[in-house]
Amino acid sequence: MTDAHHPRAGSAEAQEVSARAESYLADLRDWLTIPSISADPAHGDDLVRSARWLATALRRDGWPEARIWDDGSARPAVHAVWPGDGPTVLIYGHHDVAPIHDVQGWSHPPFEPALRDGALIARGAVAKGLLTSVRLALAAHLAVTGRTRPAATLVLLAEGAGAAGSEHLERLVGAHRAELDCQLLLMFAPPPSTAEPTLLGEFGVPAHGGLPVLDGAASAPGNVTQQDEQLSTSLLLHNAVRLAGLLGGPRRNPAGTDLLDHGSAA
Repeated sequence: MTDAHHPRAGSAEAQEVSARAESYLADLRDWLTIPSISADPAHGDDLVRSARWLATALRRDGWPEARIWDDGSARPAVHAVWPGDGPTVLIYGHHDVAPIHDVQGWSHPPFEPALRDGALIARGAVAKGLLTSVRLALAAHLAVTGRTRPAATLVLLAEGAGAAGSEHLERLVGAHRAELDCQLLLMFAPPPSTAEPTLLGEFGVPAHGGLPVLDGAASAPGNVTQQDEQLSTSLLLHNAVRLAGLLGGPRRNPAGTDLLDHGSAA
């Protein structure tokens, strides 16, 4: 799956991402069957299931710490830390999804993921796909470099109310500021997101802009409806290759930048 969409398609990072792609995409499809709709109280148990699913997957990947933060709002977040050899990078995403307003407008049931023309169709494909690309990128980074820990200290926050606005995030940061303190921010949430200004304002750190935006509507094949949420799998892998290169430093990243330089300047 190393094609022209990937930076340095023949690079070691791209090869490692490609080798692991099938397994991580299967994981993503399993996760997408959980209707973690934060705006509907009837799906409170599904949000808990989604958070547990992600925490378990991160521990399986090797993250030394992955736990669920439950503030009593029935919108649990997942917080994970993997200490590394450089500055602390906060990776933000969310595992909750937006409600379905017109299920009849979908070409597939929203929580029965389908792959069509290289696009994964399901509610939450973009938000959960972004977090899957982080998991895949880190696996590739460790494999290519031979490290047992990442080059930067990684802190992952997967919010349980990211699709609902910033109020929940503000309370979450207020309660856990020390555990989220960082020197650089990476956003892995679909646009538009109110989380970035909230986090930048709270921590006063730069946001790295070297990653492509995954927007489910931007590359919709012509034979899906406007209601379908879909994600190009090649773009997901592109993101994973790019992040693995950023972690590996400027010699491994085609843009010539790395997270360590950005973090040190913060």
